[in-house]
Amino acid sequence: MTRAALDGLAYSSILAGLVAGALVVSVTLALGHPIDAGLALLALAGTVAVYNVDRLRDRERDRALAPARTAFVERHAPALRALTGVALLVCVACSTRLGGHGFGICAAVLGLGLAHRRLKRLRGIKTAYLACSWLLVTVGLPALGRAQSPAVGAEALFWVVAIIGSAVTANLMASNLDRSRLASPPDPGARRRKLAISIATAGLGMAFALVGPESVRPLGAVAAAQFIALVRYREGEAYLARVVDGSLFAGAVTAIALLIHLRG
Repeated sequence: MTRAALDGLAYSSILAGLVAGALVVSVTLALGHPIDAGLALLALAGTVAVYNVDRLRDRERDRALAPARTAFVERHAPALRALTGVALLVCVACSTRLGGHGFGICAAVLGLGLAHRRLKRLRGIKTAYLACSWLLVTVGLPALGRAQSPAVGAEALFWVVAIIGSAVTANLMASNLDRSRLASPPDPGARRRKLAISIATAGLGMAFALVGPESVRPLGAVAAAQFIALVRYREGEAYLARVVDGSLFAGAVTAIALLIHLRG
């Protein structure tokens, strides 16, 4: 795949949507449920819509923090608006099978997404509320989203949240590294410490997978893929968009394959 195609996937938010959809499938399997294509599509489309709404609305601020992505958004704004509209229609269609908990999850994530433009200006909370949003979608929907969702044990839910939460949090912490460099005078020491914390967080997800029940161990592939991407970290917006984010998708796909094999 060419660099232009990879940039298109990343900067159009399609890659983020694919990550969300693949994580929903992997978590669904880890919880012992059958794959639900509707939930995966809802996660994919909802992520595309929420991310693009923010990127289309906040281009002025993003120009300094993510210049390559912002330039892409400005060049392709009409197409991204159309993509966002289609994604929202898909969300409406897929939400018809949700139970009350599923609607609640979607409403909470939508509210956080619409408030993201203002919330992300508050130092110290961005990573926390974004991680919560991702967990609500990727774990909450498989566990509680369907109208007739099977009961999920608290122990299984704990391990899934621990593994996926560590991988997603590591990704979100890493996503701020280059942006902080662009937004303020560079501090190499501080950036190295932040990167080390991100790597350690991904490693924690791998450790959770190793000590957790056999049914959730394949999810460790998500944390492992993120760990490798961060250990090999290279400065630049493109590495974050293509490799750091793409590693979550690669890890989720690997986890799906392992879980299908485990279930025979």
